[in-house]
Amino acid sequence: MDFGAIQCTPKSPSCGICPFSSSCFAYNEGRQHQLPLKSKKVKVRERHFSYLIFEFEGHILLKERGPKDVWQGLHDFPLVESKQAENEEEVLDQVGSSGLIHLETSFIYTHILTHQRIFARFYRFKVKDSANFVKLQKAYDALPNSVEQIHELPKPILIENYWKENIL
Repeated sequence: MDFGAIQCTPKSPSCGICPFSSSCFAYNEGRQHQLPLKSKKVKVRERHFSYLIFEFEGHILLKERGPKDVWQGLHDFPLVESKQAENEEEVLDQVGSSGLIHLETSFIYTHILTHQRIFARFYRFKVKDSANFVKLQKAYDALPNSVEQIHELPKPILIENYWKENIL
């Protein structure tokens, strides 16, 4: 590998002194100034997740992630995704405060994937009554789960890490 990196540079290959030139594809095809091709860098997309944790009488809302997105088939909390980091006030305004008690807001968790960089913040709420809990289930297409059920559900590492650090 070191030999190729030193000897076979695309702009100025040293073919005249290379002991492998007789068996070199690029040299024999006259393409040594074109090869090797540099692979294109994968564009990394930044995503900002505001996870909403709604708790009511020992149950927490979770939803299964759908197709064509990261973590398909795994379970996570309802979320609001934005193009840039939202501040706490913006998220709380979107969620609305009636029927909820805001318990805490986490620091920002960073989760790096090959093609995505996810910045996630968790907002934890206690729901005051069952009517609001049902309303939130419908609004976020989520289902109530007990702590024991959540332990058994497959979750992304990001959710699992938050869960272990804060809910257990």
